[in-house]
Amino acid sequence: MRKIIPSAFILFALAAPALVSASTGAMTVSAPSSAAVGQRFSVMVRAKSGGAAVNAVGADLSYPSDLIKAVSVSGPSAITLMVAKDVSAAGAVSIQGGIVPSLALDGDAIGTVVFEALAPGSARISVADSSAMYLDDGKGTDILASRGDAIVKVAKAAPVLNANANVVPVPPPANAPAQPVSPPANVPPPTGQQPAPVQALSAGPMPCVFPLSSFLIVGISSGLAGVLIGLALVELVRRRR
Repeated sequence: MRKIIPSAFILFALAAPALVSASTGAMTVSAPSSAAVGQRFSVMVRAKSGGAAVNAVGADLSYPSDLIKAVSVSGPSAITLMVAKDVSAAGAVSIQGGIVPSLALDGDAIGTVVFEALAPGSARISVADSSAMYLDDGKGTDILASRGDAIVKVAKAAPVLNANANVVPVPPPANAPAQPVSPPANVPPPTGQQPAPVQALSAGPMPCVFPLSSFLIVGISSGLAGVLIGLALVELVRRRR
């Protein structure tokens, strides 16, 4: 992996007067021990300058691109003038920039890289030899001497189980009593048929159960009797005179 713009770091280093002699610097990566295929995880890059003030840092990471893939780079970061945050190259990540004012790093974060697990295997994420830590001595002295790494074991993704796949219906007990069947309520008539109309009772007088001829006979008999009675009364009056 090549340095992106080493001249930028030299300019930062030469901009300040010499303050301290060369010191031993270290850069490490911290990552989870395991991840599953398809899962994303974060790797943090940290730096120590051994008490010396530095004004430029370049952190280059290498990794197996067939097992994991770099997705993004984010903070927090001790870098105040970010020059590059590149994850476009397969198997490489670059974080470079200046620190103004200069600062003695003691495990300070340089950046956080988000990776995605692609395939099972042991993925080693290493601080590449192209990484650098420039002393604020007016000369741009690289004091980075120790470069760390981390291994992430990528496992297969756990299968998604169907909760209803192995459900077996349980039959009722052999001697279980039969459940009563309730008669249907308000069952509609079959399609195309109308329900029979209900005849309402009439509130008027009840119909006569005697035939009309009976009334005629009774009326005629009553009329003859009246005529006879009237004749008898006339005869009686006549005799008294």
